[in-house]
Amino acid sequence: MLEEPETVSGACVQNEHSGLPSDKATTAAPMSGYRILRALVTLGWPERELARRTGRHQTTVRRWIDGLSPVDPAVAAWLEMLERFHLEHPAPRLAPRMRSTVAEREHDQHGQQHAGNAQRAQAAGA
Repeated sequence: MLEEPETVSGACVQNEHSGLPSDKATTAAPMSGYRILRALVTLGWPERELARRTGRHQTTVRRWIDGLSPVDPAVAAWLEMLERFHLEHPAPRLAPRMRSTVAEREHDQHGQQHAGNAQRAQAAGA
C-alpha cells in the first residue's frame, strides 16, 4: 500500500489533480465526464455554475469532464442526487401546453375564410 508523503511540493491545494491515491476514490465507481455533462444539461447549468456551487475552479470542472482528473466522490454523489431529484420533481407549469392538430387548424382557417366571404357578400348587397 502506498503512503502519502507528509508534504508534496507543487501539489494542488485541493488535490483534485495531484495524482495521489485517495481512499474515497476507490470506494465507488468514478463519475464520467459524460455523466457530469448529462447532469448539467438536466439541471440547466453551465460548467461555471457547477464550479461556483462546489467551490472549485472552472478548470477543475473542465478536467473532470475531459477525464483528465478524477471527480471528487462527494461532488459526484451530490450531483447524481440533485439530477435524480430534478427528474423526479419537475417544475410546475402554469397551464399544460396544448397543440392543435393539422385538421383543427385547417378547419379554423376554412371557418375564418367562410365568415369573411359572408361579410363581404353582405356588405356588397347592402
